[in-house]
Amino acid sequence: TTSWFLIIVFLLFVIGILVTGFFFYQSQQQHIKIDAQNNLTAIADLKVGQIIHWRQERMSDARFTFHNVSFIRQVSEYFKTPEKSNIKQDILRSIKSFQEDAGYQAVLLLDKNGKIRLSNSRDGNFKYSYEQGIFQDVLIHKQIILSDLQQSEDAPFVHIDLMIPLLSPDRRESTIIGVLLLSIDPNQLHIPITNRKSKRQHSSHRQQ
Repeated sequence: TTSWFLIIVFLLFVIGILVTGFFFYQSQQQHIKIDAQNNLTAIADLKVGQIIHWRQERMSDARFTFHNVSFIRQVSEYFKTPEKSNIKQDILRSIKSFQEDAGYQAVLLLDKNGKIRLSNSRDGNFKYSYEQGIFQDVLIHKQIILSDLQQSEDAPFVHIDLMIPLLSPDRRESTIIGVLLLSIDPNQLHIPITNRKSKRQHSSHRQQ
């Protein structure tokens, strides 16, 4: 009788250990899952904050150019008299400084017909093709537009376009004389990008 009693006590003890271990394991697993979710949420919130800050900086650049009457007067004069090399060089210096200081992939000056008149890029052999639909939206709405990710056969690298309308120095006319295009390398944001070629996405965000 004593032996059976000890055996039963031992079995109950073992069962108690197994049950306690099972619930402890479940509890730890739940804590680990919650901690992992919290870490992912924190990382996501941090990345969203970085993207918002990055976007605000880009739009600040765009608004500065949009309201830079001195630069727009130079552009207007250059379009009227492109043979004046001093004006051309002044604009090129401004574009180069803008591109290098802010880290843009390229900066292009377009006339109102979409022709690239001046440009500067990180790659001296840079060839660029922009989304005509977005360019037309800029002309129509006279607003700064930040595009979605862009890619085409002419421009196989993935990029984002920030288009800034240049209004006539006489703001009463509200006439666009050209567009300054800032090409952005999305790798600055560490956005995962596939190498698959795709049609350009005609989707954009207009800014007041």
